Amino acid sequence: MLRTDPASSSTLNKSPAAPKRASETASGRPEGGPVLSRRMFGPQVASALATSVIAGSASVHALSAIKDWLKQQPEFQIQNDRISIHPEPPDWLTNARERILGMIPELTNAESGQQPSALTFHTEELARRLRMKMPWVESVNSVQLGHPNTLRLDLVFRKPVMALSMVKQGVLLIDRHGVILPASDVRKDFLDNVIQFNYAETLVEQVIQRGGKNPAGLAMGQVWEDVRIADSLQLASFLTTRDEARNRPRRLFRLIDAANDPNRLIVRTIEDLWIWWGRPPGHELPGEPKAETKWQLLMQWLQLHGQSGSVDVNQSMLVFEKDRAVLSRAN
Repeated sequence: MLRTDPASSSTLNKSPAAPKRASETASGRPEGGPVLSRRMFGPQVASALATSVIAGSASVHALSAIKDWLKQQPEFQIQNDRISIHPEPPDWLTNARERILGMIPELTNAESGQQPSALTFHTEELARRLRMKMPWVESVNSVQLGHPNTLRLDLVFRKPVMALSMVKQGVLLIDRHGVILPASDVRKDFLDNVIQFNYAETLVEQVIQRGGKNPAGLAMGQVWEDVRIADSLQLASFLTTRDEARNRPRRLFRLIDAANDPNRLIVRTIEDLWIWWGRPPGHELPGEPKAETKWQLLMQWLQLHGQSGSVDVNQSMLVFEKDRAVLSRAN
């Protein structure tokens, strides 16, 4: 039988009382220092925070008001006479400067009736929007702000190299990259000197058959993508550049025919001389003279025979051999 010791059992069931800390009073609060009340501390913090928020908000509104006032001051507003475009837009492009200057307040989100302010001007954003809004701007080299309110735009303008005459849509201009441009934006004397696409409707039908788009359905500034069209544009750009370098008052070429054979680009002069040019510059077939050689041979032939030739050119075509241009009569 186990022996139970009453004394031991009593001792085990009792835990010694924890001694009170010297720093505690009978009420359990620490001795010394202020006593913080949660009921008092919460409202004080909230009041302080509210005061800070109000003060901060007032400061923001004050700064915003100062900024709005400053950007409306004439010394910071960019007036049109303080904007320069380099180089100047080509003279054949009508009202180009005025149209660009008219766009700048809109493109910079200026307030209605206000010119843009140099204090809130974003040069990169203006360059991006200008390229999107103005189809004649090929690229923006730089947008520079000068102190305190001058603006310099360094632009590259597109130049049409071919004109596509459509029955319903009228004339569409195309630059060397295939970008569609409005003919209504150029002077008539310039338009009359742009090389034409021959058999325009046939060309469009062929482009659509190859899976391309109708240029009449493209927005201005978009590219009319097609390999055959690109070949014609490349040749037109080459011929236009060489013709302008001659510095003659009258242009030399009337049209390019690319509707029949991808390897046979045919050029027609103003005087109705037909030229079997062949492949576009840089894409010549083996044994075919390079574009620069063809140009030199053509100039030599014209110097001897005149633009239309001293012989009847009807039913004839100028062809390039290795070292000369020859008028070949059709059978």
